[in-house]
Amino acid sequence: MSTTMRSEGYSLWLVPSFSSALYTTIQSLINTIPSTYPDTNTPTFNPHITLTAGTIHLDHDQDPAEWLAHTTFSAAQQNLKVTINELHVGEIFFQKLIMLCEKTDELLGLAKECRKLATGEGEEDVESSDLPQSDVQAVLGQVKADIWEARRPNPDSTTAKGAEIWLVPTFTTIEDWTPVATKELPDVEWTWATWGRIDH
Repeated sequence: MSTTMRSEGYSLWLVPSFSSALYTTIQSLINTIPSTYPDTNTPTFNPHITLTAGTIHLDHDQDPAEWLAHTTFSAAQQNLKVTINELHVGEIFFQKLIMLCEKTDELLGLAKECRKLATGEGEEDVESSDLPQSDVQAVLGQVKADIWEARRPNPDSTTAKGAEIWLVPTFTTIEDWTPVATKELPDVEWTWATWGRIDH
């Protein structure tokens, strides 16, 4: 019987290239949009797609960077195209206000590959937010206006090239959700779809 101790579950995130205008523009929105909803305690996240949540359990003597470095993904998933679409208002805490991505075969395939790496059960986020959906919907127009204002001076933010997969210790407090290991996927292409029309 093995007595090797394992860590609590890590998550795998797909993150746009840091150097892209798309990343910096979305990050600025993540930092500022919560002020639209006063009297809420909203954590700050990096822009990301969650590929698997809390399912990666490593041995305590295992190096996370080495584990991720030796993890391979199929060529189709390495060359995937990600399209960011409309805003979505959800019920649970981590989906209260998000931007949906098109569920292409390539993106779903990458998520499936990541879930096959699972070495334990993940925990679904079932925590309810103290911010009612109706309150989010009430100022959705203002949020969309904020998005347009952020994108106007950054026309290059509509597309980006490159991504990283992050191994994130999501069993810790949210403030500590920073990657313990990263893996580059330089050929991933991002498109931030346009909502409506901007008058110049």
